[in-house]
Amino acid sequence: MSTAALMAASIQMDQLALRYERAFFDLHTCVPLADNPVQADRMWQSIDQTREKLTALEKEKEQLLTDLTNYFQQPPTDFSAAQHAVLATAVQNALPASSLPRQMIELVGARLNWRNGDSAPLDVINQLAKGIGLSLPTQLRALAALLGSSTLAADPVYFQARSQPFESGGLIHQRSFLFAAIDAQYKKANYNQLTPEAFWQWLLWATSGIYGIPVKVYSARALIPEAAATGLSADAVVLFPPQAAPEAYFLFKGTENVQHDDEPVHLATALAHPLAAMDSNFVEAYRDWRYNVQAVLLGEDSSDSQIDMAQRFITQVAAQLPDETRRFGIGHSLGGHLVQSLQLIYHSFTAGYTLNPAPVQLRQVQQIAPDRFTPAEWDQLFAATSRGIANATDEPLLARTLQDPALAMTNEGFAQDFTRLFYRLRFNVYVGTYYAVRRPQYQYPFITHIDDYLSPAEIQFAANTLGNFFKKTASDQDNQSLSWQIVNYMREWSETTHLPASKRLKYRRDYIRYLEATGWLSTEPQMSRRALPSWLTSRLSDSRLQMFRRIRFDMLELAVFFHIIDGIKFFFLDE
Repeated sequence: MSTAALMAASIQMDQLALRYERAFFDLHTCVPLADNPVQADRMWQSIDQTREKLTALEKEKEQLLTDLTNYFQQPPTDFSAAQHAVLATAVQNALPASSLPRQMIELVGARLNWRNGDSAPLDVINQLAKGIGLSLPTQLRALAALLGSSTLAADPVYFQARSQPFESGGLIHQRSFLFAAIDAQYKKANYNQLTPEAFWQWLLWATSGIYGIPVKVYSARALIPEAAATGLSADAVVLFPPQAAPEAYFLFKGTENVQHDDEPVHLATALAHPLAAMDSNFVEAYRDWRYNVQAVLLGEDSSDSQIDMAQRFITQVAAQLPDETRRFGIGHSLGGHLVQSLQLIYHSFTAGYTLNPAPVQLRQVQQIAPDRFTPAEWDQLFAATSRGIANATDEPLLARTLQDPALAMTNEGFAQDFTRLFYRLRFNVYVGTYYAVRRPQYQYPFITHIDDYLSPAEIQFAANTLGNFFKKTASDQDNQSLSWQIVNYMREWSETTHLPASKRLKYRRDYIRYLEATGWLSTEPQMSRRALPSWLTSRLSDSRLQMFRRIRFDMLELAVFFHIIDGIKFFFLDE
């Protein structure tokens, strides 16, 4: 193989990972159809098509890995002996996983042919999904990055001569780069055989065909160790193009990873049944959600919060760069909230991009930067967004304040993403523009128009209850202790003092009506009591256990999947 052929193999492997992820996505879109007999033919057709795609993917993957195995069995010609050995081992380690999808395809295929009583739709979907897993695409992409990065380093003159010209400020408008950058934030532990700089050199080539630009990467937790206690996780990737000003891309991670940064991420595990996740290390997620609730939902902020640490990080990185450096913010979920808030308060970036972002809370902004708007403008903004920006009453006011084109903020997301609920809560807004993609053909039932089901008082009670939970629990204890605190709070929830007894029945009825309509709660139990762990059954009453058993965990997982980068990106890549 030539270096050009090796690079082609790495790109092919990266695309294979994307196509496996797409098959995983297609299976998830079948979940809302599984309980609807009218949609049975459509669902089974989609499952059959996915199975056929997986069969073709398996053949292509096996051929690619065979070709690479044969190459690395030969004496080194393109790499040093040491690097040749590293790559040979990586390819060999990828081979055992190749049998997993094939076994599952054959198993599910047999069931599909018969369409018998054992072929429960959700069982078939779940089996195929397990066959793909998200660990397999992650493994392929990690191998692609290692091979591609090694190939770039082995023949830099060849690839630099073929590099595309660098367009100043162009990457912030390129979805392939943005999605890959967001994905890398959550899975960077899977690339631990590469230096951060080598990985980003590869990513620039894979997404943009750019090579030869020096790169330097900064970590927020390395520069500011105390940032970890707030839950902030961010990096700055600085590019030094030879004939243009440096560009610093500040990447802010959201709340989806429940593992440590030094552990390989397998999202199939992270998206598993919530009862299993109760035994996982989720203190990181707890800290992020504490900030989500206290800062975003309630507007209660404190010193040394994530937003304070984020601005300190930007300031410290900027101090090490030339004054003409252009700064760009990229964030997903909670990270999107941080990018928007930083831009509104400090104008930290030349431009920003967010995906499925949590909103900006005006109360928090006012606490941090009371002079950002005049007293009259603050009063007008609070009045206009008393039911969130989704129900805003003064569009001209928003256009000259929060949506000023000078802010250069672009937000994108799924119209039925659960973060869209927040934009209907008081004083929650987005900064700049927001493009919401819709996919009615998926028949996804989640309802973001929560005010059609709940009164403002009921919505605020739910937010206050969440806030009260985070005030009563602490993340500095071990996971088991935190799990017990959560269960104990569930047990005490209906006795919360700020809800009068006269309202409990109505509130309960309205909450259940919304959760049933949105697909998160079934009218019948979805699991047996025997399937629940004893530490849960011993702490909840029969009535609460009955309600717990009605939770549709498949729909909860779907809501998470459509929110995270592995799911949301396909809503836009299809356009």
